Amino acid sequence: EMPSDLFAPVVEPGSVVSDLMPKIREETGLRSTLVVTVAGHDTASAFAALPGNANGFAVMSSGTWSLIGLELELPELSEKALEDGFSNEIGYDGTVRFLKNICGMWLVEQCLNAWKETSQAYSYEEVLNMAESSAPFVCLIDPDAPEFAAPENMPEAIAAFCERTDQPIPASDGAVLRCIFESLALKYRHVFRKLGQYAPDPLRGLYMLGGGSRNELLNQMTADALGVSVVTGPVEATAAGNVMIQMIADGAIEGLDEGRALVGRSFESKTYVPTETDRFDAVADRFDALLRKANFLS
Repeated sequence: EMPSDLFAPVVEPGSVVSDLMPKIREETGLRSTLVVTVAGHDTASAFAALPGNANGFAVMSSGTWSLIGLELELPELSEKALEDGFSNEIGYDGTVRFLKNICGMWLVEQCLNAWKETSQAYSYEEVLNMAESSAPFVCLIDPDAPEFAAPENMPEAIAAFCERTDQPIPASDGAVLRCIFESLALKYRHVFRKLGQYAPDPLRGLYMLGGGSRNELLNQMTADALGVSVVTGPVEATAAGNVMIQMIADGAIEGLDEGRALVGRSFESKTYVPTETDRFDAVADRFDALLRKANFLS
């Protein structure tokens, strides 16, 4: 058993721990500087950096992985929440992040790596243009299927998934990308609908934070799939939230509400309004059936 005095005391997120050690100030030339604990985690810091009030909104930190959830006052500990795959994590100022992990841009990143090695390197603009110009809803995947966790070749893994679920195999790189984006939007919808059962208020929107918020095509697809507006927040939401928590600790701003108002004024935000919800409604049952079939076959 390790002696407990080896460990620092457990403190709340956003606590002032100490001042910088004199030796560090001398070596770096920094003046007296408060050391403040982060909001609890990189995702917790991102969730703190919303561009507005959290009431009525789900939140997604979108990057290699997509973490979608709610900010709650108390943890949700029901058996149903456990069965639905949600977790409770401590956030800033006594909040709870009730969330679920979904695979995100990992799928695209791995496809781009595979194509770069064998055929061609695509720019970010080319990726969006190729996906947008491809036929919609030809094939779909479960982004969280085990075979996508660490495949040797992601496009081949996607083709194999489509084959084993009796779907057409994507005929081009653009078709693969279209399949990924539409499948992500539909998986977001699937989880968003479940989240609504635990929300204290009816969900009327989604905050999209992080690097994935730059993907305008996926943002619009997500708005269409969810049937609510998608509002983007800072691309570097983790850093912004971390700075905001330090400002609160230092007394520069009063609290979370003022900090979020400051984030809203400081970073560019864009709202994506649903325009083609009917198209995603039409394939939602097909996607849910695909999830059940893929799980049965795996």
